[in-house]
Amino acid sequence: MKVQERLQFVRKKLNLTQQSLAISIGLNQANVRDLESGKVKFSTLHAIALEHIHQVNAQWLMTGQGEIFLENGQKSKKKEAPISKPPVGNAIRIYNNVLKRTGLELDAVGQEQLFKLIQDMLAEEAELEETEDNIVNSISITNHKVDGA
Repeated sequence: MKVQERLQFVRKKLNLTQQSLAISIGLNQANVRDLESGKVKFSTLHAIALEHIHQVNAQWLMTGQGEIFLENGQKSKKKEAPISKPPVGNAIRIYNNVLKRTGLELDAVGQEQLFKLIQDMLAEEAELEETEDNIVNSISITNHKVDGA
């Protein structure tokens, strides 16, 4: 089973539409459609978001190895994603904007570290735009490529 097939499989197991899954992780329905079709590459960041929100095993999503769900293989009891955008969705949007604005290219470890940094900052700051600007300003690299954090 390919990663896009695992994504679609788990979405259906959670009884989520593409739209509700998208909202829960800070994307739009077209993004989920493109991920499931393989048009857009599924990244470690997507797997981390699904793990945080829906208790889906990120390793299983990326490789097909291990249990599908965390917590002894039990799927989330959520039937439908929340309508409001959760902090993880906000972190994903900020993450993507930071990469665009700085030109950074990160390996999987770097992606996870940056994502955790953003989540920590979001826990401390209420304004998303301020958080994004603070991260971009703290990265003193302009238009350089970095292999990790």
